[in-house]
Amino acid sequence: MEKSNIITRIIKKFLSGRFSVETEEKVQRWIMKEENAEEKEKASLEYWNELDTEADSKTYSALERVNLRTGYNKEHLENIVLYHKFVRIVAVVIPICLLAGGLLYYIPSENEQIEISTAYGEQKRLVLPDSSEVYLR
Repeated sequence: MEKSNIITRIIKKFLSGRFSVETEEKVQRWIMKEENAEEKEKASLEYWNELDTEADSKTYSALERVNLRTGYNKEHLENIVLYHKFVRIVAVVIPICLLAGGLLYYIPSENEQIEISTAYGEQKRLVLPDSSEVYLR
């Protein structure tokens, strides 16, 4: 229990900015280590919950500056969501179109090819299925 108490005290002191620059760097490296990660996270959360602050215009302007620096943009995220929706739809439609095209290509049609020839000087009259006439000479 004493170990978590020490971790809590270090985290609170670090977050309140009461370390020298050299010590702060050492504490940052210590925080980044996986060792005792749950206790560090719990101590950070406790400190956060103890803070009594209200969001005001300065808070929102600071958040906006952070968002600009990190590249966070709500409109961009909405565009990404729409893009992913579009890609999912296309991923379904393209294979369906390919299958339909393949079936149409490989299924034989009902049209028959007939080859008719005439001897020299002979004449034949053919009536096609659409009622048009063809004369062969």
